Amino acid sequence: MVLPSDVVRVQYGPSIISDSLSKIQEKSPLQDAIKNEPIPILSVGFKEFVEKNKIRADTLTKNVEFSQKLIDKAKSELSKILTKFNNKGISIILCGSFCRLEASSSSDADFFAIFEDNGLADEAIEAIMLTAKWFNKEKIDVHHLDELEKKLQKDAKEGFGKGRFPTLFPVDKLLSSYGNKEDSDEWRTRRMCILTEAVPVYNQSLFNEVKKTLADKYLLHLAPKTNRLPEVFLKEFKNWCAGLETAPWAREEVGELFRIKAEIIRKFVQNATLLAFNSCLIQGTEDAFNKQLSILDLPPILRLFYMINSLSTDLKDKTLEIIKQLIAIYNDSFKVLGDSTFREYLEKDSSSTEAKQIKITLNKNSFELSKLWDEISNFLGKGRILN
Repeated sequence: MVLPSDVVRVQYGPSIISDSLSKIQEKSPLQDAIKNEPIPILSVGFKEFVEKNKIRADTLTKNVEFSQKLIDKAKSELSKILTKFNNKGISIILCGSFCRLEASSSSDADFFAIFEDNGLADEAIEAIMLTAKWFNKEKIDVHHLDELEKKLQKDAKEGFGKGRFPTLFPVDKLLSSYGNKEDSDEWRTRRMCILTEAVPVYNQSLFNEVKKTLADKYLLHLAPKTNRLPEVFLKEFKNWCAGLETAPWAREEVGELFRIKAEIIRKFVQNATLLAFNSCLIQGTEDAFNKQLSILDLPPILRLFYMINSLSTDLKDKTLEIIKQLIAIYNDSFKVLGDSTFREYLEKDSSSTEAKQIKITLNKNSFELSKLWDEISNFLGKGRILN
C-alpha cells in the first residue's frame, strides 16, 4: 500500500519527509502482525491515497488542501511580518483544526506564543497581535480580536497558563512546572498540545527545542518490562483529549452540539495516535523513542496510515477496510460541520428542527465511529490502550 506524503510533517512543510520513516525496522508488540522490513518512503498525496483506495473523503481532501495552503502561507508571510522579533526567543504556534489539517473557510485560528524570557512578554503580545491581524486579513476568524490585546495583558498579569487561545506563556514555566506542586491542568494541557498537536508558523527552531524537551520528559523511557508507553504520558494525553469536549469555553460556545463534534475529533486524535504508537514500540528504548517523535510530526489522520503500513499484508487488508469506513464517516461528519448553515442554526435556536437533525446525524456518526474504533483495537488485540 502506498502512503500519503504531501502533508506529512506539517511543521516542516508539505514536501519534506523524515528519512527515519524509511529506515525504521519493524518489531512491535503486535508480534506476528508486524512485518520485519523498513517502512517505505511515503510517495503520494492524501488525495491520491483516498482515490486509489476508493475512500469517500471529498470534504476531508478539501480541508487538507485548505489547511496546508494556509499553514505554508502563514510561515512565509509571518517570517517577513515578524522580522523585528528574529533572535528574540519568541515562537508563534498554530494548533486546533488547521494543524490537524481539518480546517475549512469557516474555521477559526487557534494559536499561541511561547517565549524564552519573562522580559519578552510585551513583545510576545505584540507578535500575537500582528499574527492575529494577519489571520483576519486572510478572513480567518480570531477569537475576540477587538479585545485580544487586553485579554493577553490580563493573561500575562495573572501568571500565564490560563485562558483560551490566543494566549502566551514562558518556556521556563511550561517546562519547570512538570511533575511538581506548581503543575496544573492548564500547564498539562499546554504541554500536550505542543507535544501532540501543534505546528510552528514562526521560529520553528525554538518550537523544536521545546517539543524535544517535552518528548524526553514524557516518552524517553518505556514502562519497565512491558514495553508500553509511560503511564504519565497515557494519563495526561487521554485527559487532554477528553478536555477537548469538556472545556468550559466549549460548552459556552455551542453547547451539546459542540460536545458531539469535539467527541468525534477527540476519539480520532486519541485513537489514531495510540494505535500508531503501539505499532512502533520495539525492544530498545532509543528506537521506540525516535519512531514516536516521527509519529508526533504527523497530523492524526496520517498517524493512522503509519499504523496500517506497519502491518503484515493479511492484517493490513482487513485493517484498511475498517480504516476506510472510519475515514468515510469522519468525512461525512465534517461535511455537516463545514456547512455554512451549521453555525447559523446553532446561533439562532439550538432546539430548532434543523439543529435537532444535525444532532441526530452527528450522534449517529459518533456511535458508528466508536464501534469501528472498538473493532480495530480488538482486531489488533490492543484495545486496552484505547479505553
